[in-house]
Formats: sequence, structure tokens, C-alpha cells
Amino acid sequence: MLAERIRGFAKTRTVPPIDERPGCAFGAVIRQRVADQADTLSRLEAKVNALLGGLALFLAVEILKAVRP
Repeated sequence: MLAERIRGFAKTRTVPPIDERPGCAFGAVIRQRVADQADTLSRLEAKVNALLGGLALFLAVEILKAVRP
């Protein structure tokens, strides 16, 4: 009986949504800075990936040149 009441209570209980708004101006500034840093990091990652891809392609071409004279 008690277990059924506890299960019923657990099913009907609702959790309030989390408020993600910054609580002060400092929080808003920090959030914007973090977003800007994330954008910068993603652009840097794309450039590094392009550089590594070009290097891999260059090495593949040089190896093929060495194998097939």
C-alpha cells in the first residue's frame, strides 16, 4: 500500500524548468565571451583540419611519385 502511494507521488510530481537566464550583467558578459570563444575555436579547428588534409594529400602524392617512377 505504501509502495503504491510512493509510486503514485513520484509519477505526479513535476520538476520546474531550469532558468538559464543570467542573473546579473556579469553573467551575460561571460556567456557572450564563452560563445565568442566557442566560435573562434570552431573556426580554428576547421583550419587545422584543412591543413592536415592538405598535408595528407601531399604525402600521398609524394609516396605515389616515389613508388611509380
